[in-house]
Amino acid sequence: KSVVTHNFMEYESFTQLNTKYKSSQDLKLNPNAFNVVFVGGINRIKGSKIIVNAFKHLKSENINLIIAGNNPGLLSFGSFSEFINSIIHFKSKYYHHNIIRIIKKNSLTSKITYIGVQNDIRKVFDASDLLVIPMVEAHQARPVFEFGCQKKPIIITNFSNIKEFVKNGFNGLTFNVGDDLDLAKNIKTLYSNNLLYRNLGNNNHLNSIK
Repeated sequence: KSVVTHNFMEYESFTQLNTKYKSSQDLKLNPNAFNVVFVGGINRIKGSKIIVNAFKHLKSENINLIIAGNNPGLLSFGSFSEFINSIIHFKSKYYHHNIIRIIKKNSLTSKITYIGVQNDIRKVFDASDLLVIPMVEAHQARPVFEFGCQKKPIIITNFSNIKEFVKNGFNGLTFNVGDDLDLAKNIKTLYSNNLLYRNLGNNNHLNSIK
């Protein structure tokens, strides 16, 4: 039996409630930086490694990354239960380990903030300028609509399934799957081109309403 589940959200739940400055202060983020948000936590399919690697190419810019969402924890073998847990979830925990290694190796600690699971994602959106969805496998991307409620643009991986709700250069930008350099260039474009940023954001707002 097949079931079609339509994308759905409550518009009023995602419109901007507070200023970027206040929300950034509440979340202990830099309100003066161009804040990029990624809501996939530490997850391979969501593309955590792609977005982190992109920031290797943005170190000289006033652009910061906010990572919201779950993480599998790090590998730990201090006790029998920790050993079993690490073996069962080895792949996801090792992936997390590699993310931490990339951040430290490339001196990105001051550029990337992990804030974990948030009860009110709107506050995170209020503090953010851009949403990135760097998924490595095609799946639903409802945050595109949620973030658009604030008249802000998105960058997303160019899978065929996203063509019905993201048009490159109209309400967002797309990049090739796994291409962190291409992603970094798109982030820098929206950081430096305010007119394009506003146009994409306004169109993404209309897209969310539609």
